[in-house]
Amino acid sequence: MQAELDATHPELNVHIIGMNQIGHESGNPSVTTGRTIPWLQDVDANSDNVSDNWLTSWPYTYRDIVLVNATGNYVGRYNLTINDLGVAENYATLRQIVIDAAEGHPGGTGWTNQLDALDVNHDTYVSPIDALFVLNELNGPFGSHELQPRESMAGTINYLDTNGDGFVAPIDALLVINELNRSSGTPSGPSGPAAAVAAEGEAPVVLDASAIAAALDELSQRKTVDE
Repeated sequence: MQAELDATHPELNVHIIGMNQIGHESGNPSVTTGRTIPWLQDVDANSDNVSDNWLTSWPYTYRDIVLVNATGNYVGRYNLTINDLGVAENYATLRQIVIDAAEGHPGGTGWTNQLDALDVNHDTYVSPIDALFVLNELNGPFGSHELQPRESMAGTINYLDTNGDGFVAPIDALLVINELNRSSGTPSGPSGPAAAVAAEGEAPVVLDASAIAAALDELSQRKTVDE
């Protein structure tokens, strides 16, 4: 894809690089042999047995392609486990997402927050309420569905498409919940009901009941103020 983008969109100056976490250095030769993609090896400068940048600089899960802008700010991501690039449609989707991100505008539908794809309600924070907005949409009459161009949806404020594929689906909530769990530790939570979402073929990720209750309370307070 790098060669293709260099040939068709040289003005965008897109750079694709790879990063490996500490403890997996032995696999670097097999990844880089015969390939031209730059490959970065993370380090552990503070000797805490944790990679200094891998899974810390930007929110992502295993086999995510992370998109950042020219200043290094997170824009979005695309998971290769869920979206096999051997499928032509997935390859075309990723290519368009990269182009849209490089051009500085949302991909296709305008339902992805370009400042932070996981900030669904655009309040500058990633919090449980972001996952809740997606879950509410999924629990509505249409369930998972393709999103119509945002220009035709006047008055809608939530950026529901966190992975930029043009659909609202469980993965959009899953990405938010994964980031919440990553940044604060996977919550064990109190006993009782919990919300869980998972992409097809993946184990559920649980957001504890207290977090959902806090999000519901925040949503209720906002509704009262608006009324």
